[in-house]
Amino acid sequence: MDIVWQGMSLPMRLDAVPEVEQALAAAAPGWPQRRRASDVPSAPIHLWRRGAGFCQTSPALSRPLPIPTAASAACSLIADLIPNFLLERPDLIGLHCGSALVGERLVLFPEAHRAGKSTLSAAFACAGYRVFGDDVLALDAAGQGMALGIAPRLRVPLPASLPAAFSAYVEAHRGPGDNRYQYLSLPASQLARHGERAPVGAIVLLEREPGAAAELLPLAPGDGLLQLLCQNFAADWPAEPLLSPLLELMKRVPCWLLRYADPLEAVDVVAEAMRQPAGITALPASRRWQEAAHLAPEVDEGALTGRWQPTAGWRARPLGDELFMISMLAERAGEVHRLNPVAAGVWRLLNCEPLGVDEAADLLVEAFPGVPMKRVATDTRRLFAELSGAGLIQRISSQP
Repeated sequence: MDIVWQGMSLPMRLDAVPEVEQALAAAAPGWPQRRRASDVPSAPIHLWRRGAGFCQTSPALSRPLPIPTAASAACSLIADLIPNFLLERPDLIGLHCGSALVGERLVLFPEAHRAGKSTLSAAFACAGYRVFGDDVLALDAAGQGMALGIAPRLRVPLPASLPAAFSAYVEAHRGPGDNRYQYLSLPASQLARHGERAPVGAIVLLEREPGAAAELLPLAPGDGLLQLLCQNFAADWPAEPLLSPLLELMKRVPCWLLRYADPLEAVDVVAEAMRQPAGITALPASRRWQEAAHLAPEVDEGALTGRWQPTAGWRARPLGDELFMISMLAERAGEVHRLNPVAAGVWRLLNCEPLGVDEAADLLVEAFPGVPMKRVATDTRRLFAELSGAGLIQRISSQP
């Protein structure tokens, strides 16, 4: 039996495994599918019974994969289904993130290791909101999020620290599961169907901290853009086509850090912020000297003499006070560097005229009068070393 999913042409083949078909339909209840008799020799994704379990092949697997349970088989099949769907839909960008509809706008919380995006997605459902997904969201050219129709999936057992109301909700909405994962069986009113779209309203980065009261902290737009660049399915895309729609998105929506322990409390905090007309603003410029990012720990003073200018072959894309630098050079294809406000300011100065390190430090002291000269000079040397190491600037003379 072959399954053809809405929006796809390539079939998925399941050989006499009705329990897997049932689990798969329950795990992706919002994604319409049709069944047909196998009429081609092979299918890209193929699963069959092997002993007490199952075995699967797919383009992403170098060898057949043994799978112990029907729920795990559904997980594996969906994991292979999504990239194949996105390959057939080049108009969409696939993002690793949870998402929920608050009012008429989506809140996106990108993947962060064990930060709880699936738990938070389930908490939004528990609080009565409509979930667009707990792991994947498609982004269209207009910057709208598109649901795939896949139910949230939680790791089990659930932590004992979760609120009783949340645990009761999960128990009342149990879908396919085993000793590793549990899908939720949500009402149609709480799970967006495949193809349903809504505008993005905020990017929320997650930081789960035991015992912490839920709070939202403002972040620079570049923090959200960097996370979205890291959490997408388009690893082989050229940087510019991928960066452009994400950059335009981050120009329109706020980026927050959500620090929390109780997911239901976190939902309330996010929902309240989304109801505010102006939301939470980004960090004021006066605090951004503290954000001089990832400076080289050691500097070769002799390598920094002379005057410097920007290296040709880079395209600068502004986002707020920051710059995202995209390589147009064949030998550095796909490279993207994020320059914080201080680094972006220095790069812009060098575009006006070549400068030496000490000259740039003198100008920065004027821009940040409250920062000690010694610290500005040290950080400027490190910044030039980092920009040079990344190939963003080059020395044009050995004389200051």
